[in-house]
Amino acid sequence: HNPLPAQCQGQSGLGAQPGQPAAALWTRCFSASKQYASYVAQRLQSVQKRTPQLAAVQSNSGQRVSIWRQFLVLTRRYFDLVRRDTASLAILLAVMPIIGMLLLIMTNSDDLVGLPPGEIQTQIQQEISEAIAEQNPDVPDEQFQASYQVVGSAQKLLFMLALAVNLLGIFAAAYEIIKEEAIYQRERMVNLKIPPYLMSKVVVLGMFALIQCALLMIVVGVKVDYPGDGVILPAVVEMYITLFLATLASISLGLLISAIVRSENTVIYVVLLALFIQIIFAGALFELPAAAKPISYLTTTRWTLEALGSTADMELLKEGGVTCLEPEDARQKQTLGRGQAPCADGQQKLAPPFDFNVVYQHHALHLLSRWGVMMGFSVLYIALTYIVQRRKDVI
Repeated sequence: HNPLPAQCQGQSGLGAQPGQPAAALWTRCFSASKQYASYVAQRLQSVQKRTPQLAAVQSNSGQRVSIWRQFLVLTRRYFDLVRRDTASLAILLAVMPIIGMLLLIMTNSDDLVGLPPGEIQTQIQQEISEAIAEQNPDVPDEQFQASYQVVGSAQKLLFMLALAVNLLGIFAAAYEIIKEEAIYQRERMVNLKIPPYLMSKVVVLGMFALIQCALLMIVVGVKVDYPGDGVILPAVVEMYITLFLATLASISLGLLISAIVRSENTVIYVVLLALFIQIIFAGALFELPAAAKPISYLTTTRWTLEALGSTADMELLKEGGVTCLEPEDARQKQTLGRGQAPCADGQQKLAPPFDFNVVYQHHALHLLSRWGVMMGFSVLYIALTYIVQRRKDVI
């Protein structure tokens, strides 16, 4: 028999029952006491009322802070990793100047602006005079001609600029996810969020892209004259913006490749495939059949080339092309009469054929739409990379 505790004397319903343990009796006694009501029950009710609101506030605030803080921490960490790897950093910063110097070997100063009319006339007439001096007396009624056309050289130079920045972006980002896959999976289990992880890569690589594009344009500008006016801004500024947006799009594509591949050994093969598609279907080197045009619209090099060509006014450069034809026969020369500059009297002026496989239009809507497409590619590739990374989560 358990005696009733002294503190519970006089409380109804708390009488000791035969065989009841003392611990149970004391528990019933304390639960019915004034002390329990004051120090336990009331406090529990107060906490229960505040808990849902407090939890919601902490959840929302914590989520906002964690995403932003993760982005800052990851960006700083990634930047420090790149900065401390001095060998890779030196190569990264030297690539574009080296490519620019290689382009200088193959370019002329007037490739993007053309020669003045007087120099064009002098060049053409000199070539015709040399052809007449070297004529074959055994061939009757020869025709001597000379041409000036800069649009082909301009398109090749612009294509190489577009290809260079796309190469830079893809190669810079293609290993960045797969090489730290183990670290990513471990941190992902500790609440690493995908958006700040991806954006830290884009921001750091984008910072270096700003420098690289500037270095490329500076080196090329040592020999090549840039146009003065663009469509809406100075031509140099427009071309710089175009190259930077193209690099961002290719960085995003490189991250997508890095997320898709299963090992570092396969990265180079996927990158080569992507680059061959960028080269073949850009529309600068090969004529595009009807079946290939849809693929061309999926390449960032095409849109980069069209934006650069819009700034350089490729249609105007095409119109500046000219061929002067001078027959050997004096009667034919007399029939032609007075020549049109840069052709001399007795020479026929012709327009050299040159067809574009891409669209060059020198107006604001055309340029802005190309910039918009390149930004759209960046968003699309990052979104696809997010989906691929999300699918890697173990459920």
